[in-house]
Amino acid sequence: MNAGARQNYLAVGEQGTKKARSNGERTMKMETEARVEARIAERTGHACREARTGGKPRVFVAAENRLLREALSRMLVKGGDIEVAGIFMAEPFRAEELIKEEADILLLTSRGSMNEDLTAIRTVRACAPNVQILLIGMAGEETEFMQCVRAGVHGYLPKEASAEEVVEGVRAVQAGEAVCPGTLCALLFHYFERDAGVYGVVFSF
Repeated sequence: MNAGARQNYLAVGEQGTKKARSNGERTMKMETEARVEARIAERTGHACREARTGGKPRVFVAAENRLLREALSRMLVKGGDIEVAGIFMAEPFRAEELIKEEADILLLTSRGSMNEDLTAIRTVRACAPNVQILLIGMAGEETEFMQCVRAGVHGYLPKEASAEEVVEGVRAVQAGEAVCPGTLCALLFHYFERDAGVYGVVFSF
């Protein structure tokens, strides 16, 4: 290769390097701008949602029976201080919907099977740990209640709970309170008392 050809080759190579560098810088700039825009959109979306809901708890209703789902949804929004974020209608139970709809609370009615209830609770705790779970049980039995508490529910109401009790339960869970009937609350005290005796724990007041 003669000197002139070598100079042309080097010039072309240098231009290619500059072009590639320019393209790379442009791509990085676009990616950075896209990330910034995404963050702005995310913050704006959260701000809009907070303004829209006025701090209302967003409740996702999960019940197999259609009439029950609709009744619970109407009951929750009636007072105006609770928003229904969505309703589970498809099977199987998908905890991802809770994250998608930015739910605060899952109102879960028992499916009549202990294993199915525990699986749903554990799935939510694993996939959406910030979502509070209020379970409406089918029987209110002591064994069912204790297993659901261990699985991670934040509130538990028996199947015969009134509409007012369900709404108040949602409000209590949103406020960070534990919800359960008085008889089952006493059961918790007996449970911890028994464990304290087994492990030799001494409480002083």
